[in-house]
Amino acid sequence: MMAMTGKVESLKQGWLDQPNGRSQGDLLITEPFKCRIAPHPFIQFIHQVQLAASGAELSVASLLSEETTGFGLLLR
Repeated sequence: MMAMTGKVESLKQGWLDQPNGRSQGDLLITEPFKCRIAPHPFIQFIHQVQLAASGAELSVASLLSEETTGFGLLLR
């Protein structure tokens, strides 16, 4: 299967690694626990994206993984 899709996968990964935006502030998560118990810019960003994309009036999001690092000033 990889022989058939390897080139496409490589191109896809290269595309995903390209910057696609800039942040006005730091969205990095250095302490996942603190991100869960207090407002955090990364979670606020997720809420804003969900609200804008869906047209909803309410957004619910939470940090599910300890490995999530958020975004720096350059979004990828």
